Amino acid sequence: MTETTKLRRSSLAIAVVTTLVAACSSHIGAPDIQENPAPSKTYVLLVKLDGAPAAFDKMSGRVFYEVTNDLCAPAQAISGVHDAPRRDIPVTLTKQADGTYTAKFVGDPYLDSDYFGKGTCHWGINAVTVVATKDKRTFIASIGTADLTAESVSRLYFAKSAFENANDPLKVVGLRNPEVFAPGTEKFTINMTAKEATHDPDNR
Repeated sequence: MTETTKLRRSSLAIAVVTTLVAACSSHIGAPDIQENPAPSKTYVLLVKLDGAPAAFDKMSGRVFYEVTNDLCAPAQAISGVHDAPRRDIPVTLTKQADGTYTAKFVGDPYLDSDYFGKGTCHWGINAVTVVATKDKRTFIASIGTADLTAESVSRLYFAKSAFENANDPLKVVGLRNPEVFAPGTEKFTINMTAKEATHDPDNR
């Protein structure tokens, strides 16, 4: 078999795969996700900064939602992976007099529904993420479903040295285990707690 023949067959195989993927994507399409007209769950997020070497320029938040039973979505033709819908919504963090930040967000903004004719898709919270910005540096902290359910504190550690040369763009993700830092590293934390508003004595 000549090299030209091999290249032609390789190109044909790639074209077939590309066509199958495109056809699959066209068949599945983007579902029309319905907003929940009467959400029943509201959460209060509390964010506390501890030991940061300087004030942040901006604090922002975002809640990520996903369908928790991905078998309700069609499987991709090639990989067989069920591509369940995901959505995210920004939240506003408000600074309090004590230096903490609070925000409210809805736990069920989307309707559980049979979007693909394969059974009801159930929505849940995947994570709540806070982004603290200093010049061109972003410090990212997240709280997951387990912490949300347990109403426990998610403590994320960052090296203070990440504030140096803050005009150079860099994304820094907080670490849960402080032991992974080199000995002697000075650290600060972003601490996050989320609980249902009905469980909050101040119902903020």
